Amino acid sequence: MSCDPLTRSAAFTLTLKIHLVIFVASLVGCGVNTRTAEGTPVRMTKEEFANYVEQVFRHHNNVVNELILATSLSDDPELELPSGLLAAEKLMVAKCQPLNDMVSATIEGREMSTWSKLLLIDQVPSCAKWSHRVEGLIEETF
Repeated sequence: MSCDPLTRSAAFTLTLKIHLVIFVASLVGCGVNTRTAEGTPVRMTKEEFANYVEQVFRHHNNVVNELILATSLSDDPELELPSGLLAAEKLMVAKCQPLNDMVSATIEGREMSTWSKLLLIDQVPSCAKWSHRVEGLIEETF
C-alpha cells in the first residue's frame, strides 16, 4: 500500500514532533548539555542551567551598564568608541537578545515555546562569550 506525498509529509511531521517531545523529555529529566563561555562542553542539571542563565543575564546587564557609565563619564564631548568595541557591542546585543526576550517573557508572565527554551542551550553561552569580550574591550578603552 502506498501513500500519497501529502500523507507521507504529514506522517513525517508527526514523527518529527514525537521525536522532539521525546528529546525535550529526556533533556529535562537527564540534564542539559551546554557549553561555558569559553566553549568547554558541560553537563548541568536543570537547576544548574537555570542558575547559569541567571548569572549570564546579570553579567550581561552589568557589562551594558559599565559601557553606559564609561561613555557618560568621559570628559571628551566628542568621544568616539573604537570600531572594535562598537562591533563587539553590536554582536553582544544580538547574541543576548534571545536571553533578554526570555527574561522579559518570564517577568510578563508569558510562556516561551519549547523550541525557544531549547535554543537557549546554545544562545546563553554565546551571550556570555560576547559579554566577556565587550567587558575586556571596555577595560582596554577606558
